[in-house]
Amino acid sequence: VVLFSGQSNIQFRMEEEITPPEDYADDENLRIFVSERIEQGEPLTPADGWVKCRRENIPKWSAVAYLTGCEARNAGVPTVGVVVCSQGASVIQSWIDDRVFVGSALELPDEKLHRDSTSPNYSRWNAPGRLYHFMLERLMPYSFGNVVWYQGESNTSPDEGRIYTELLAMMIENWRKEFRDDHLPFTVVQISDFTDT
Repeated sequence: VVLFSGQSNIQFRMEEEITPPEDYADDENLRIFVSERIEQGEPLTPADGWVKCRRENIPKWSAVAYLTGCEARNAGVPTVGVVVCSQGASVIQSWIDDRVFVGSALELPDEKLHRDSTSPNYSRWNAPGRLYHFMLERLMPYSFGNVVWYQGESNTSPDEGRIYTELLAMMIENWRKEFRDDHLPFTVVQISDFTDT
């Protein structure tokens, strides 16, 4: 079971991706669980939590989670579960337990933060610890084989950029402790450069 977390790059759906729908295939041994998001109100998943991979529901799957799950299945992993716990325009501070973060040397004043931290559009989820408590704690203490973290755009102020590696280390240490796995592997996806041309 792999946990996919971060911001909108994790939310990006297969229907927004270039794979043609005719290439989608049912897979009884690939399943997804999607955590409810603050902005959403309703989870993607039904009451039982897990959704089997069916051609008709693949368009709504996280592209990163689906394609990673397919790669694992193609590599011979007998059963793969992907858990998506993400929120667009989220800052890393909201994914760290506020009892760990607030008052630490990594807490910066508002004027040194990226605008997403204080934007009225995103204030519901960007307070320190907000997503940690609303989304991540609901998954504890379940076990995961790996975490895929794909975030960073909302922490690109010059001051945050200088300490982002430390913020990431704090988050990883916090999650490993709460998931009771000191060696839980993290795969950090670097945001790629792009141009409009």
